[in-house]
Amino acid sequence: MERKDLILLGLLVFVFLLFYFLPYNSGWFNISVIGGLNLLNDYAKRHVLTCLVLAFFIAGAIATFVKKDSVIKYLGGKAKKHVSYAPMP
Repeated sequence: MERKDLILLGLLVFVFLLFYFLPYNSGWFNISVIGGLNLLNDYAKRHVLTCLVLAFFIAGAIATFVKKDSVIKYLGGKAKKHVSYAPMP
């Protein structure tokens, strides 16, 4: 077996043993998992409202008011790297 195969096998065995020995019937574990899922749910809702919706509006405004040719000139595939990555004055 190659080294990569052994690492993958070890990872699979570790994940199997992790799920095999999870204390799924203890109270503190269930409260922790439900609490983590609630936090993830709350984060996803707030992130969509505060970040993604605003980012879509900003991207729409840029697409409306900035010409495509000027963006491609500085950020296109044929643009020089020192121009694309240079900080704006």
